[in-house]
Amino acid sequence: MSTSSTTSIFDLPPVVDTICRYLRRRDYPKVSLVNTAFYHACKRYIWRKLVFQHTNDNEAITDEHQRTLCANALWIHELTVDKICTPLMCLTTSPTFCENLESLECDLEHESSPYAAALAMFVRRGIKISNLTLKTRDDDPQNNDEGRPLNIYGLTLLLPFLPPALKNISVKTAGRFGAMDLLLLLASLPASVERFTYHESFTQCRDLLDSSSFLRGLNLRWQAVYPNLKELEFSEFHQLNLASVLLPLLRKCPLLERLGLPIIPGHDLPSIAEVLRDSCPKLNALTIIGYLEEDELLPVIEALPRLASLDLPIDTPTLGVFVSRMRAKWSSTLTSLTFGAGAILESSDIQLLLTSCPRLVTFWMCPHGEGKRPWTISPHYSPLNLSDLAQSEWTCLGLEELCIIFHDERVEQDTLEQHLEQEQRTREWIRQAYTQLGKLKKLETLHLGWGRPFREGVDGDSLAIHKPGPLVLMDFSMASGLALLKDLESLRQLSLDNMARISVGTEELEWIHQMWPHARISGLDKSSTDWLQVQRFSVNI
Repeated sequence: MSTSSTTSIFDLPPVVDTICRYLRRRDYPKVSLVNTAFYHACKRYIWRKLVFQHTNDNEAITDEHQRTLCANALWIHELTVDKICTPLMCLTTSPTFCENLESLECDLEHESSPYAAALAMFVRRGIKISNLTLKTRDDDPQNNDEGRPLNIYGLTLLLPFLPPALKNISVKTAGRFGAMDLLLLLASLPASVERFTYHESFTQCRDLLDSSSFLRGLNLRWQAVYPNLKELEFSEFHQLNLASVLLPLLRKCPLLERLGLPIIPGHDLPSIAEVLRDSCPKLNALTIIGYLEEDELLPVIEALPRLASLDLPIDTPTLGVFVSRMRAKWSSTLTSLTFGAGAILESSDIQLLLTSCPRLVTFWMCPHGEGKRPWTISPHYSPLNLSDLAQSEWTCLGLEELCIIFHDERVEQDTLEQHLEQEQRTREWIRQAYTQLGKLKKLETLHLGWGRPFREGVDGDSLAIHKPGPLVLMDFSMASGLALLKDLESLRQLSLDNMARISVGTEELEWIHQMWPHARISGLDKSSTDWLQVQRFSVNI
């Protein structure tokens, strides 16, 4: 007599792996108890992302922890180590080491710490990571002297052994990265790197120092060429003028597509522009940071034949000539355009862009912070006259993200009759504005704001200069034409500034809830927000 055994579908590895792939991280420990197949499948996801943080002496890694770590090193794909060396030393002794490691995030310490040596030994062991993130802090009391290098020891140990397959390098610092550190890193990028990002959130402003003074005495061995570098981005860097470093670096990047410039003095921009024109023919995305005059920006415009994305988070007194030249060169290629809160644009300039750039997908006229109104960021915000919008026809009907601040064009009237006529005219413009916005059927993110013109010596919030009578804002009501936005079926985020404070009632809230049940709405008053939250909760139940 023969016996047969029945195999459960949950014992089949492909089925189990597919199930485990979509589980939440907190569910893996419980699901791993189902059977052996689930245990082995869950193990690779439990160990996929590992974080080691600095512990005190009472929480030291035991021998059992080390054996478990070595046994599961094969499954680690993302590793974060924060000022702790024992796990790194342990992993270097693992038979399988970290064969599947893709991303490493680590911090660099000052001077000759055991951690820096362990990190260098770990990298030297032959990891094949493609993503490296370097974090640094400025909490070492020895680092009070601004001229003192911060992380030279750890960095010099690490640089010779950067993996040859490395594609992405990021530097994240809540403090400041030493000038020599940054120069050493830029001069040592492996030929495989495709993206270098430097992000600094250190807010203490300093006068820019010339980077050439730091180059003296450093034996920097720059690569002959960086054939794969496509993205080079810097956040605002307050300490060092990197023009003298960027010039030789940009000459070695023939495939560069995206560039985020740090603060560069205006007199150095013509040199940067010349190198971009001659050495970076594929550049299509540009971010310029700083406080620049319009004529200082023009050399860059003249140097670049075409751009798809332009981001100007800068303060510039005027941008009229800049916009006219930019529109002539890039109107057929621009897909993303951002102007900072301090950029001064005439309504006609904004209108020129919206009516002559048919490929625009993202247009941010005034980036804003959470809970901030545009005129509190800078009194010279960029307004768009409501009448201009109402009387024009946009060509960029494929917009997916739009941030637009309307200008209050009304002026003080001598009589109540004149004032009421003006308010009626404003109501008609508002309805026509909603008609325009309703044509943007692909819109996913919409930020609407309503501002008042800046007047020297007058608080922007106190410009109630009108005679008594109904005060019409760019309100968010059915009567003003809210229903004209019914075709915005893709809308996922809606933000309102200085709007909908007096006009949103139950009818509008019911319409919003029905039309955009999954959208995030901000800017409504508390009672409206509470109403939406209650309704959505009831629907979910």
